Amino acid sequence: SQVYRTDMCGLSIETNPFTFTFTDSADDNNVLVTSKNAHFLMTDKYLQLDLQLPSQKIYGLGER
Repeated sequence: SQVYRTDMCGLSIETNPFTFTFTDSADDNNVLVTSKNAHFLMTDKYLQLDLQLPSQKIYGLGER
């Protein structure tokens, strides 16, 4: 079986502050989803993670 590293699938993670970014594996400049400069809130009953997406046509993500 073949082993994939996170950088091979376009995932990069930073730890301070924690952020992650998914990029197109063929083009590092094409960001698909990122949590940079976004809010992250976690409590025992609530989780909020803001993401930046490259489209204004996506709606309906999330649950309350």
